[in-house]
Amino acid sequence: MERVRMMRKMIEKIVKSHYFYKFVLTSIVLNSIIIGIDLSLPTESHYHSSLIFYDKIFSYLFLFELVLRIYTYRLAFFKSGWNIFDFIIIVSSSLILESEIFFVFRAFRIVEVLRLISIIPKMRMVSQALFKTLPSMLGICILLLNLYYVYAIIVTYLYGKDFPHWFGSIGDSFYTLFQIMTFESWSMGIVRPVMEVHPHAWIIFVSFLLIASYIILNIAIGVIVDCVGEIRVKEEKDGEAVLLNKMQSLEQEIIELKQLLKIKITNDKT
Repeated sequence: MERVRMMRKMIEKIVKSHYFYKFVLTSIVLNSIIIGIDLSLPTESHYHSSLIFYDKIFSYLFLFELVLRIYTYRLAFFKSGWNIFDFIIIVSSSLILESEIFFVFRAFRIVEVLRLISIIPKMRMVSQALFKTLPSMLGICILLLNLYYVYAIIVTYLYGKDFPHWFGSIGDSFYTLFQIMTFESWSMGIVRPVMEVHPHAWIIFVSFLLIASYIILNIAIGVIVDCVGEIRVKEEKDGEAVLLNKMQSLEQEIIELKQLLKIKITNDKT
């Protein structure tokens, strides 16, 4: 029983160590590179079998890593959404690799690189911020859609007859406005040709750019930045709580040791 307990502590120490984290991170990157090289080569390439062999080694390695983590944390492992995310990716990648229809799903093995999101704390923070901002982003998208609709009607009415390939319909105007918002050839390719026929057209397009690109998109960026800040503060508070719990447990262990020493001293005197 004592040997099992020691083994569990040793495995727990390994799994929670920084070296284990770096090893897993390096393995994910190397495996992603191997998958990328394999997918870029034709199936009849003589390098293909070697790459598949290395890919299988990494797959078994990740399964072993998963088993170690589950053995260490037990049911607590599945209380974390990121751990469940890792579990799904590792198991699905292994099933694809061992499947008889492996060649059909070769490209899906690249999902293994998504584990970097759960492994790297900064990427995990950004992902959490993106998910947390979805309700706010939905409101911004609705606002942007309204803006698009208003300007699409205006430009279709004003320039649809002269430039039907850009503003012939509401749909064409939507796409053209999207191109303008991305700054893809918006000046020389679209606005200046329109201004040759309608000299004051710049008022419409510049106002659209200012509202869409510089105001609404900056609001979206601000919402994401605020969420990242909130998540960072929450993680710091959680870290402080964990540290406090560790200190309390250490204090309790010291008290128990003192009591044991007192009992031992009393027994020795008697």
